Amino acid sequence: MGLWSAKIEYVLPSLLLTLLFLLWYFGYGRHRRELFDFYNSIGAKHTGYRWLIFPVAELEADGKKFRLFTEGGRGLYAFKVSLEVQALGYLRLWRGGLLDRILFRRRYMEGIFVEYEDSQWAEKLLGREDFKDMVKKLFDLPGLSSVEIKGKKLILCWHLGGMDRFRKVVSKEAVLEAFKIMADLGKTIDAVPSAEVYRETLRGWLTLKLPIFATILLSIAGFFLGFYRYDHVCDHEILLAGFKILMPIVILYTASVLFLTGGPTLGQRVILKTFFICLVCIPMISLFFLTWVNGYFDRSEPEFKRDTIARKYHLIRGGHRVVLAELHKSKWCDSFKVSEGFYMRAQVGDRVEYAVKRGFLGVSWLYRKLSLTE
Repeated sequence: MGLWSAKIEYVLPSLLLTLLFLLWYFGYGRHRRELFDFYNSIGAKHTGYRWLIFPVAELEADGKKFRLFTEGGRGLYAFKVSLEVQALGYLRLWRGGLLDRILFRRRYMEGIFVEYEDSQWAEKLLGREDFKDMVKKLFDLPGLSSVEIKGKKLILCWHLGGMDRFRKVVSKEAVLEAFKIMADLGKTIDAVPSAEVYRETLRGWLTLKLPIFATILLSIAGFFLGFYRYDHVCDHEILLAGFKILMPIVILYTASVLFLTGGPTLGQRVILKTFFICLVCIPMISLFFLTWVNGYFDRSEPEFKRDTIARKYHLIRGGHRVVLAELHKSKWCDSFKVSEGFYMRAQVGDRVEYAVKRGFLGVSWLYRKLSLTE
């Protein structure tokens, strides 16, 4: 029975991962076929891949070269078209909803919201009647989500949740019409001198890439330094300690990013994105790096404790676990994970002994794991 349980514990996660991979693989294959069919239908030629998996195509129309690809917040299903322009700047227009009306109060026209960082450059562009007319024509196209000037690129984006839905909502003729409007819009953008301020690249690094890179680096460091040698008495406590320790750093970092890269209409996005990404990173840093710090730098004396096994049980994903009568009646964590051998030997009512240390960060950890006593 114990051998069968061990097999289930390790085989089931592998089967689930394999199933998820197969679903992703066949889903991606279908998406890729539909995407190439669409490229061929409008005369675009496949030219390569972004990040090795996102197919890219190019099409020449009205003397301009357009680049078509998929990427973005919804993974494979954000369809984009980009056109090179001469002017440098950052400006984004998008269809808004209730949340946008609450958080982003700057509107360009009914239902269309705007953000930028160089006020003088943006106002010159937004104030042109020809620019406004072409933007309106673009948003009159079915399903268009946003129009963006980023660096020296004009980018259109459709977020429709998949190529099958995209082809149902957006016709081939609508995309070809978008190319014509983009070509004219590019000329209007080039008629305005480049923006004096452009920090979107730095903003992308500070709000997303740097926090993720730091998290990966610290997590790898914690792994190779041996975080797994320090099992906490309660796993939740290291997460709580991590939030207490890192939250002031996150707030200070978010304020610094806002100071360095914020703009007249970009403050909300900078704050929300930076703060959210950092919050997501805190558990990873806590579980790997802070676990190692808590144990490695701990100089407290071990405290030996005795208790009684009140209950034991097995979970497919949680492993073999025992509940101690005294410890777990006052802790918000409810059990210890133990080896299968200990689990098979131990019975309810048996006395156990273990030792804990207070931890450098105040999170107690098992200096000596549970052992049965007479």
